[in-house]
Amino acid sequence: MAKRVKSIGLLAASAVLVLSLVLGSVLSVAKAAPAERKVKIGLASVYSGPLATLGTRFGNAMFDYVRYVNGQGGIDGVEVEIIWRETKGYIPEDVLAIRRLAAQGAVMVFGTPADGAIVTAAQRVGVPVNWVDAMIPACLSTPQWFFCWYIDWPVGLLAMLEYFKGTWPEERPLRLGFMGYEMPATYGTLDAINYKDGAYLDKLGVELVGYETFPFIGCIDTSTEWLRLAGKKPDLVYLISFGVSTTVAVKDAARLGIQQKGITLAAGPQSIDLSTIAIARKDVNGWYTLGLPWPSDPEQRKLFPGLEVLVEKEKEYRGREVEDVSGWEVGGWVAAAVGLEAIRIALEEVGYENLTGRAVRDALFGGEIKDFDTGCVPPITVTEGHPYFLDRGILCQVREGRAHFIKVMKALPSFCMSPEELLRAL
Repeated sequence: MAKRVKSIGLLAASAVLVLSLVLGSVLSVAKAAPAERKVKIGLASVYSGPLATLGTRFGNAMFDYVRYVNGQGGIDGVEVEIIWRETKGYIPEDVLAIRRLAAQGAVMVFGTPADGAIVTAAQRVGVPVNWVDAMIPACLSTPQWFFCWYIDWPVGLLAMLEYFKGTWPEERPLRLGFMGYEMPATYGTLDAINYKDGAYLDKLGVELVGYETFPFIGCIDTSTEWLRLAGKKPDLVYLISFGVSTTVAVKDAARLGIQQKGITLAAGPQSIDLSTIAIARKDVNGWYTLGLPWPSDPEQRKLFPGLEVLVEKEKEYRGREVEDVSGWEVGGWVAAAVGLEAIRIALEEVGYENLTGRAVRDALFGGEIKDFDTGCVPPITVTEGHPYFLDRGILCQVREGRAHFIKVMKALPSFCMSPEELLRAL
């Protein structure tokens, strides 16, 4: 019995010794390498599908901005990590992505395109969404969970019409034809066209002669839509479309000689970009375009000197020359900058241990992001009533394969948030 007690005592002593050695090694490792502080943001990525030409650009720019910030020490010493899920820009997949990225710890999710279902998903998981898109009414909520790059789709059309009406030489109203792919951007714009029986168009001296829509997925021909619209003899056709469907619409317009019929062609915010030009080539010449700055244009780099940093980093990280950096890179870069600024404010207000998606939402829309200057777009102020970073567009015309700068459009109120205020401002 004494021998058994002695052996148990030896075993107990050995266990204590082993435990002390293990704990000692753990403590020494902990002292040598403190736990890494990291914050996650999510990307509902669009690297495939009909919007891949633009999704690849803004997605890569987000990764690049995060790399740039981490290279400078992160957000006050906190590293930023992007986690992502591919959605092809399909709204049901975006909804799933928001839920899954939030479950993995993301405190903000980025993506495109806009839809009310995106906002519902964000509210349910308590994580704000930062969409490289323009505002539509379905994305408004109280409190606001949706932030985007452009004021809204209707303002893009009305700003373009205001420009053309200012140069219109005839007494009669300018005749407008409208075309768009079958997504919220198109139908949100039609809401403005039809507002109060065409009050906006009446004020601008514009007459709508007709509109046509075509598919978002599987768009392979728009000839019928072009011919029907051209038969109504518009002076101007305004297009809202992206990715594959834009390329199809542009090439069909050229094949059918739409410009040769005396019809001016214009595209909505970011509907035409460098990828469109690279694919459609001479077929896109003559088109007017509205949207974010084009870093490839030296005049615009002078207006927005922060574009030089973007161009420099695209060269360093991806080997891209300035001629291959587009407005979509600007959109991704600036959206990431605003998102990380909101996270920085939230970290200051609640601390790293208490950082949540709701805390980031409160920081984003709390009024502390005021005159935030990225150098790539005009200074940014974000509030519940101003949930976007750009309230005006850059007007260009494509000639000889590149966008030629015309002007920075004036700032306008949002149709989605205040239709009457916008009507008074025109």
